[in-house]
Amino acid sequence: MTSARRKDGEDPTDAGTHPRLEFRYDIDERGGLVKSAVRALEVLELFDDLGRRAVVTEIADILGYPVSSTSVLLQTLAACGYLDLDPRDRSYYPTARVALLGHRTSEGFVTNGPILRLMTDISDRTGAIVILAARSGVGLKYINILQGRGRNAPHIVLGSVRPLTESRGGYAILSRMREREMQRVVTRIRTQSDRPDAVPTLREVQERIDEGRSRGYFFGVDPVVTQGAQLAAAFPDHIASEMCLIVGGPTASMQSRLSEIVDAISNGSQHHLNFDLIRRG
Repeated sequence: MTSARRKDGEDPTDAGTHPRLEFRYDIDERGGLVKSAVRALEVLELFDDLGRRAVVTEIADILGYPVSSTSVLLQTLAACGYLDLDPRDRSYYPTARVALLGHRTSEGFVTNGPILRLMTDISDRTGAIVILAARSGVGLKYINILQGRGRNAPHIVLGSVRPLTESRGGYAILSRMREREMQRVVTRIRTQSDRPDAVPTLREVQERIDEGRSRGYFFGVDPVVTQGAQLAAAFPDHIASEMCLIVGGPTASMQSRLSEIVDAISNGSQHHLNFDLIRRG
């Protein structure tokens, strides 16, 4: 489900050249998707992640696309007004039109909205990684990230997608589902996985959900980031349906500062959202 696409003849040992490749959905395994549309969105997300100009070959290498089709895609986005081409070095960069795409969305997702103010508040208080994530099918997609400030803080890639069972944020989302829907999602994850034995069973998922509900948040070792841990809480539907907040960092730091981080989320969400994301029971 989350395997990276590689160019023909590419050495599989080189697949980790850019972390964005780790958690992207394989288009071929999701029937009904328009490949060109998915690629266009991934290109725009990549620019947001890089934060700078990039040339065709770099973009093709990072995303695992053929150079020829990448060139045509970038030319198309430029012709539509979403990218600029610098003729001096043939590099591309998004135009202001991209930034305007979301200007009419709900208050929680604009520059000065309460969710992003909450994220900034938690980041300032803790120095940890703060992630806004949303359900995407049976996966969890990272749609906004404030990177950690610590020297040993791992870098998390914007646009990364994980199965819901491979993220504490995923368990926060699963905890808000009806039992039958949760079971259907977990079964689908196991069916689509290349290693179904590594996917938690329904019983294990339910136990983790019950534990998180009792605590009021979901905390544990990050199964993907080496020596990393996550703390997550889901937003209520009236604020942001099927979305969650994740705070992450090195395991030792997260464990020693757990109470501080929980308080930052609790106090911050009450202040910015008039709702305590840390809700027990």
